[in-house]
Amino acid sequence: IWAPGNPQKCFLKTEFEAGEIRSAVLAATCDNTMKLSLNGKVIASSTEWQAPVFQNVTLNVKPGKNVITVEAGDEGGARGFV
Repeated sequence: IWAPGNPQKCFLKTEFEAGEIRSAVLAATCDNTMKLSLNGKVIASSTEWQAPVFQNVTLNVKPGKNVITVEAGDEGGARGFV
């Protein structure tokens, strides 16, 4: 995933609805940098695209609407966020 026009900085946002949560894990990687937030709280960041981030977000997910935002950065070459 990346923004149209392939800018070096990319801002992504998605929303999801949650019911009762027993456990939740977020997994992500980005070539090259990323800062992930869930409901306004930074939950993970990385500068190593070869090593995906796995973050327990059980306590961060709330019943109802949740928002994930990503600030992604590219340092040249191929770019992408997963």
